[in-house]
Amino acid sequence: MFKKKMSFRFHRWTAVFIFLSITSLGLQSQDIVCPVIADNSIASYHSETKENTGSSKSTKIKGRENQTIMKFDLSKIPANSSIKKAVLRVKLTTPTLAIRQIGYSTVPTDWIEGKGAKPEEPNKEFSCHSWPGGEGKYWGRKGSDILEVIHGNGGNVNGWVLAEQKRGRYEIVLPGRVVEAMIKDQKGGLILMDESGWWAGARSNIYIMSRESKTPPILIVTLGGQDKTAPGEPTIKQIPDDTDDGEMLLEITCSGGDGDKGMALGYDIKISEGAKIGAKNWKSATFLPRYLIKRPQKVGSKIKIWVKNLKPGVSYDIGIQAYDAAGNYSKIVSTGIIKASGPSKKPDLNIQPIKFSKGGPLKMNGLQVWAVDELIKINPIDGKILDGSKYIDKKHREGSITWNGEKKSIELFGAKAEIVSFRLALELSDTESLKSIALFPKDLKNEKDTISSSNITFRRDWYAKTKSGWYACAMPRLNGKNGGIISIPASDQKIDGQKNQSIYVSIVIPKNTNPGSYLGGIVISANDSRVTVPINLNVYNATIPDQISYIIELNSYGYRGDDDEAKKKFHGIHRMAHEFRLGYNSLGYSHSGNRTLPFIPAIKGEGKDAKVESWDKWDSWMGPLLDGSAFKGLPREGTPIPHYYLPFYESYPTKIYKEYAGGMFHNNKHVKSDGKWNRDEWRFYLCKNDVFVSDGFSSKWKAAAISVSLDYRKHFESKGWTKTEFQIFANNKLYGRNSAKKKTTSLWTLDEPSFGRDFRALQFLYDTFQKPFKGTKLNVVTRGDVSRPEWQGDRLDGACEVSVVSSSIYSSQDIIQKRVHEHGSKYWFYGGGKGIATDLSQLSGLYMKTWTLGCVGGLAYWTSQHGNDWDEDDVLALTLSSNHGYTGATPTDRIVAQRRAQQDIELLNLLKNKKGWSYRRVVQAVNSSIDLASKTVRKNADDPGTTSMASISADKLSVVRKAVLELLAK
Repeated sequence: MFKKKMSFRFHRWTAVFIFLSITSLGLQSQDIVCPVIADNSIASYHSETKENTGSSKSTKIKGRENQTIMKFDLSKIPANSSIKKAVLRVKLTTPTLAIRQIGYSTVPTDWIEGKGAKPEEPNKEFSCHSWPGGEGKYWGRKGSDILEVIHGNGGNVNGWVLAEQKRGRYEIVLPGRVVEAMIKDQKGGLILMDESGWWAGARSNIYIMSRESKTPPILIVTLGGQDKTAPGEPTIKQIPDDTDDGEMLLEITCSGGDGDKGMALGYDIKISEGAKIGAKNWKSATFLPRYLIKRPQKVGSKIKIWVKNLKPGVSYDIGIQAYDAAGNYSKIVSTGIIKASGPSKKPDLNIQPIKFSKGGPLKMNGLQVWAVDELIKINPIDGKILDGSKYIDKKHREGSITWNGEKKSIELFGAKAEIVSFRLALELSDTESLKSIALFPKDLKNEKDTISSSNITFRRDWYAKTKSGWYACAMPRLNGKNGGIISIPASDQKIDGQKNQSIYVSIVIPKNTNPGSYLGGIVISANDSRVTVPINLNVYNATIPDQISYIIELNSYGYRGDDDEAKKKFHGIHRMAHEFRLGYNSLGYSHSGNRTLPFIPAIKGEGKDAKVESWDKWDSWMGPLLDGSAFKGLPREGTPIPHYYLPFYESYPTKIYKEYAGGMFHNNKHVKSDGKWNRDEWRFYLCKNDVFVSDGFSSKWKAAAISVSLDYRKHFESKGWTKTEFQIFANNKLYGRNSAKKKTTSLWTLDEPSFGRDFRALQFLYDTFQKPFKGTKLNVVTRGDVSRPEWQGDRLDGACEVSVVSSSIYSSQDIIQKRVHEHGSKYWFYGGGKGIATDLSQLSGLYMKTWTLGCVGGLAYWTSQHGNDWDEDDVLALTLSSNHGYTGATPTDRIVAQRRAQQDIELLNLLKNKKGWSYRRVVQAVNSSIDLASKTVRKNADDPGTTSMASISADKLSVVRKAVLELLAK
């Protein structure tokens, strides 16, 4: 596709180097030397993605920032040859540099080497991260960059090796399949990635001598034997999948490379519109792009291919032919006539505006009363409402979706088993203060049924001060102090000029409630004056399930305390999370290998004899949560917690220090003369002497991992704990080790993996710990915080079932959706949450948006559990403990906003299962009904950032929610 004339200078140095290689580097005469004919450094650092170094005498290779890409002259390899192996020999620019773990990948797309162009130059006919040969050209699909077509994302032959230094150069031994693919279908050659990544200081900038240098790279190819046997015939079929119009999901059952043995090199897949495909019309059929076609696997393996951009509802036949390196082809087989999805009628939520009447607040002696949506915060001084990041006057006292100003009543709607909520505003009218204010709920009734007043709870908005003013934060139960009696201004909060106190009111609609309209109210008493605020509640014929389908997590790192009182508080936090349909999750270990939860079982014995010493403490703390008995008296009584971490990681059940590579990387050799630890030298030593992670762990460590995992399985099965999702989660990071004394356990960045070695370590740990749980009735999954899914490639295939991503959920949608369709991957999101000075509809809308992007759970914050300041904005303090005379676990208003989000998503999940609907159709309907556009500001890939949604509001979310309820009730 792209060609470039080679200079005389190149040929002169290449000829000299080939001669020296044969005569002095120990090559065998039958080996074929393949020189590099084009090379470049692909820069992926955000400010360098359109730069090119094609004419440089060296190419940079540095972690994720720079990869070396090469094409070779393979013309001397006899046609249709099988390749035994290949050795790539490279020389670094200086002996102080080193390489070790190298990831390799073939490249399906051809590219132009370039001459060292900068992005501002008008001639952009060069390769870079953003394009293969000029602006407007793409590595894969329209809009794609190179990451979408390499390291397992683009039908590559790829893997990793440990480079060895020999004769002043580094040898990278590649499987013959790499060269076979480059000859047959990977016209873009080979790309190399430094997967060690943690080289420190100046030695992290590694340069390989390029083809323009005096010592260019060369590829030495060793031929294999003759192969005259054609590959076996694969099978291909369309399988059911939730796709958009013009899409389909194909499943291929792999055949052998030699009949029913071995592995084929690749597949040609062609598409014929309307006509049966076969040998006669094979040439005229349309090739499926090479970057979409996965490599054959072992015989019987099944691989899936998500095909897009077809004509909706049109008939196609899709044919497949396997081939090997020797030019042997299988017979053509096909799907038979099948149809692309669609065309379907545009899904419609039938959005209708919610009408309301204006008229003003309800007035009593010294007080006026009105209400707003639960997601709306009210200024305690002037009664304005928070819209985005500013308090404004929207004439909300006159009337709103929640407040009928004409009838002076509260208007609500919800599903059975839903908790509907609102904020009740108590505002001084013609007095400067009012004491002894009390609230009393009344039953909600109609002619057939009653919702007891016991299902109505009041929480008080406790205000915290920021630079911009006062905002609701903590939300203690109103009856938790002074018998629920309050005053305005609040006697226990010194808010100058306070005239407004908002009360958060929740109504639990029992799951057996008959649908229909219910009338009740709230009695307000103040200074011997009483008034009833009417409540009209419309219950729809739809039921929210007890079991949570979209997990919103309160994630914390450990828990303090070890006595009965600590256990009581621990259960109290879980009860609070349960009440708000959230999951509280605590990690049980630290970076230094200490247990951070008091109930993690100790281990007795070693290796295959390792067992849990006692289950008593675990059962006492976790048992009531896993069988649901801890939630007596709450909504969803008896429903266990939705998920929880298992304690397995690199240093449990066996300490890692002496059990990985004989302890050579955990020792403290790298100490300076002044006694201070030389972190840079340690990192360089780690990278230069790295081993394959599967070889590094001792047999004792591996045997204990299996034995103790089986012990957990047996105990959990005996208890019947089958409804909770147990998560195996590796969290520790290499750079937590910053001194000789700090014995950080991890030699990798397992949380938010950065480099190939990190992904591969994660894969090994998850494969090891999950294997003993295969076939169990327990719900055990592996979970990884993967902030860079675009760099993942196939390194976690089959190992990580739940990937938690941050803003990449927006930027890497094509890769993520491909993995959802082809691998069944599940995604959570994390981050985006703001502090208390932000409209709560932003938080609720954030969850709805991520649901439309494919997430099945998420966490907008991690929950520190360490702060308990009710009076200042702590972005991580979502749950608070006893303070200001209130006792027990106390939510903040960001907790209640997340319940609103969770219940809204439950309704959407109910709708997707309704006849005529699907997840994709609901997503389309939501996106056409509400503007979920957002902007996330972050410092780097590890920073989850904060997310703003300019067009979202509580009213818009309520309109969508009501429309969904109307559809569910039909």
